[in-house]
Amino acid sequence: MAVIVAADDDPAMREMISRILQRAGHTVITVNDGAAAVDQVRERHPDLILLDGMMPPGMSGFEAYQLLHDDDELSTIPVMMVTGSVVPDQVRQQLPQVCDVITKPFTPDELLACVRQVLAPPPPS
Repeated sequence: MAVIVAADDDPAMREMISRILQRAGHTVITVNDGAAAVDQVRERHPDLILLDGMMPPGMSGFEAYQLLHDDDELSTIPVMMVTGSVVPDQVRQQLPQVCDVITKPFTPDELLACVRQVLAPPPPS
């Protein structure tokens, strides 16, 4: 299955995301801010990155996304924004390359459906 880096400043949210995705067979690396997410992505080159938009203190998910997007080596890794404070359409307008946006609170099924969709191989041309 996939290797996923998940960044959220809330320990309970990190634990929940990790448990949901691990039960589905994924390897999950959790971190508590955007800077740690960028470090883990650079080190591990995961299949997917989940970023909480707002992660005070330190680097937000939006700032981490921009750093990753600007790095030619890492910009092809799909990113999902996980947010409770921003409307998904606003995120898509600000970050049109983001793969998906999931809003908190979400159910395990919603998270897994989004992850499956992002990780699905592209249809044959």
